[in-house]
Amino acid sequence: EKVEGIDCNQYGFDMDMPKLSEVLIKALSENGSIMTSGEKEKFKKSMDEIKSMNGSLLIGKKDRMIHRLDVYTETKEVSIDVTLKMSEINQKHAFKEPEGAKSLKDTFNIKDQPLPIFSPSSSAMSPI
Repeated sequence: EKVEGIDCNQYGFDMDMPKLSEVLIKALSENGSIMTSGEKEKFKKSMDEIKSMNGSLLIGKKDRMIHRLDVYTETKEVSIDVTLKMSEINQKHAFKEPEGAKSLKDTFNIKDQPLPIFSPSSSAMSPI
């Protein structure tokens, strides 16, 4: 398949949610975040709400860079389909929600605070 004219190989994935939960808790612990046993259980419980997460990566045959990421997630309350195209690498970009889309803050009922991934105590982590 091609992305923006670049020949890519496509790789599918299907996440094992309990294993992902374990890996994320371990990564947070190694990253210096201290989680109490109650916080770990709360995190595991929130991960249990995710019924499935799968998708695909399209990686350039020649440059071996990720050119598109498709992720499909389903929880008990919401289904999310995300497609990210990486076409103009190292260029400025603007992100817009599709017209009529519900914001992430409204979707996850987050009020008067930054999204967790952008909080001052968070650190950048690769999802891949």
